[in-house]
Amino acid sequence: MLPLRICKVCEAQGLSVEKSYIQTGSRLTHMNSTPLHPHITTKEWRHDGSVKGKYLRRPSWEEWHRLKPIKPEELPSANSSILKGIIQGERLFAPHEFSNEEELEKLVIQHYRQVLGEGALYLPIRKLIGSTMPRVTDGLLLDLNDPKNPSFWIVEVELSKHDLESHIQTQMLGFHRALKKPDTKRTLLKVVWVHHSDDVNWVKDYLVRASELEGSSPHEFLDNLLHEKNCGLLIFIDNVTDELREIMDSLSETRPVKLVEFKTFKKDSEYVHLFTRTDVEEES
Repeated sequence: MLPLRICKVCEAQGLSVEKSYIQTGSRLTHMNSTPLHPHITTKEWRHDGSVKGKYLRRPSWEEWHRLKPIKPEELPSANSSILKGIIQGERLFAPHEFSNEEELEKLVIQHYRQVLGEGALYLPIRKLIGSTMPRVTDGLLLDLNDPKNPSFWIVEVELSKHDLESHIQTQMLGFHRALKKPDTKRTLLKVVWVHHSDDVNWVKDYLVRASELEGSSPHEFLDNLLHEKNCGLLIFIDNVTDELREIMDSLSETRPVKLVEFKTFKKDSEYVHLFTRTDVEEES
C-alpha cells in the first residue's frame, strides 16, 4: 500500500499535486490544521471509512514516483495549537525555524532597507577585526536616512538558539573593543570605501548629499563618521529574549546598540516576515 495520499480539498483549491500530498501519519493533522478543510474528529476518522475516501485519494504510480523524493509540507500537530502565527484571509502562516544563520543572512540582505530605511547601505562583508579579541563581522552598515545624524554599524546576524553568553555576548564584546582602536577604524574605512560605490544610486542620493551638508568630500565624510561616537552594534536575530536585552543594555552604556527581531512565518512555499526594531539608547 502506498504510504502517501493526495488531499482532494487542496486539489480543489487549485494547488498542484506536489503541494497537495501528505504522508500516512499526518492525514488527520492535515485536515484539522489547514484552513478551508473540514474538521474531522478522531472517532469519525477511525470508524467511518467513507471519510478518508471523501477527502483523500491514492496517488497514481506516476505521481508516486514523482512525489517520493519530495518532502511534504510539515504541519502542526492536531492536538496542539500555534502560539504565534499570521492569518491572511483564510490562510494560516505558522512560525518557521531557521535551519542556520545563512538562511537569515539572505533575508537580511534582501529586506534590510524595508527594515532600516532607503538611506541605509548594507555591505555583507566578512572582515576580521580586533587584535586582543579578533572577531569576524557578518556585515557593515551605513545609515544616512538623516544626513544630519549619520551612523555606522557593525552587523551581526544571530540565531537565538545559540548560547547568549559564550557566543553572542563574546562576539559583541570583541566588536565593542575593536571599535575603540584607530587601526580598526582605518581598516573599516578602507573596506567601506572600496565597496560603497557598488550602489551608485545610494551614493548619489545619500552619500553625496550628506557630505555636501558637512562641507566635505565623500571620503572625508566617511572618515569623520567612523571616528565619531555614532558607530555602534546592530544585531539581527530571530528572537529577542530578556537575557539578550540585558546584555545589550550593558553594552549600550558606552556605544549605540540596535536590535532587530526578524521572524519568518510559512505556509506551503510562501513566506511572510515580521520585524521589530529596538534602539537601545546610549547612556550619557
